[in-house]
Amino acid sequence: MYLGSFTLPNNVVVSGTVAASAVLDIEVAGSEYNFNEVYINPPTNVCTSNDTDANQAASIGFLGEHDDAGMSVEWATNHIVFGSSLLKPGTNQVMVCIRNVSGGAGSGVGNLDNITLRGAVLHYHTTP
Repeated sequence: MYLGSFTLPNNVVVSGTVAASAVLDIEVAGSEYNFNEVYINPPTNVCTSNDTDANQAASIGFLGEHDDAGMSVEWATNHIVFGSSLLKPGTNQVMVCIRNVSGGAGSGVGNLDNITLRGAVLHYHTTP
C-alpha cells in the first residue's frame, strides 16, 4: 500500500460535474495484476480485498496492467479522470492498494503485485 498526502488551496473546485473533473497522472512500473486500485480521501487507510472493498466510494480507478514480458518492466502513465467532489480544500490523501492476481489484499493473501510508483501529478480547477 502507498499512502501520501497533498495540500490543495481553499478555492479548489469541489463538484461532481464533468466540467470540474480532476485528473491524476501517475507513473507505474511492474503492474501485472488487474486489481491495483487508486483512492482519493478514502474513509479508511486499510487496503481490503477487491470483493469487500471498504473504500470503494473513494476509488478513482485501477492502475493499468502490463503483464507481457516487455511491458512489465516499462514505466506507464496512468491518466485517471475523476469527479473533483472527492477533493477538499486543505490536506488530502491518495492511497494505492496493491493486490494479488485475484484481488486479495493484506499480508495473508500471498503474491501481491510488485509495483513501483513515481511522478504523480494532479490537475484540478480553482474558482476565479
